[in-house]
Amino acid sequence: MTQSAPHSVAPTTVVQLLRTYPAAACVLERHKIDFLCRGNETLEQACIAAGVTLPVLIDEIDVANRTVRLDWSNLPAPVLCDAIEARFHVPLADELPRLQAVAERVLMVHGETDGATLQPIAHTLDQIVGDLVPHMAAEEEEVFPLIRDGQGREAVAFIRATQREHDTLSTLLTLLHRQTNGFTPPLHAGPQWRALYKGLADLEAETREHIRMEDEVLTGVLTAASQF
Repeated sequence: MTQSAPHSVAPTTVVQLLRTYPAAACVLERHKIDFLCRGNETLEQACIAAGVTLPVLIDEIDVANRTVRLDWSNLPAPVLCDAIEARFHVPLADELPRLQAVAERVLMVHGETDGATLQPIAHTLDQIVGDLVPHMAAEEEEVFPLIRDGQGREAVAFIRATQREHDTLSTLLTLLHRQTNGFTPPLHAGPQWRALYKGLADLEAETREHIRMEDEVLTGVLTAASQF
């Protein structure tokens, strides 16, 4: 069942809205509200800039969430790029350093007794961050601009050329899953340790979906468009 957007979402930013209610993407696109450039604005601010009233926007989002299951493959490629950045890139800019800081604190507290468990986890997380950050930067600075400029064929070639980076990330995520026993903390783990595993589980799920969106959905949209 789709989730209905509450009428109290006015303080929510555009990015938060899109993450919670993916079907809102079609409404934002219809009103020309840029997911990326206005991602950190509140809905009220974005509405003022777009010339639409907030109640109207909320009502349309309510309808979309009740009646539409968003098919990302139906979005135009440039809009899909904005959606990928808003859904995955923007949140990770804060989440990756936060997870590293939590891992460091947990290791500091439990390292003497559980260092053999926690040190490899922290190391794998550092590797994931070290691969993911420049990968996203390359997408934002090279791949997505090509798509927005109508150079879909070149973008597909670039995405396929960087497939090895996605494969490396997938391998690291599998390793992290194994190192954390499926993100199951030991019985003696404290709140921070448990919070770390929850964050790492979310990171794995979101990154795998991120990879799928680019390897399957974005590439499929670009390939289909280039045949016309």
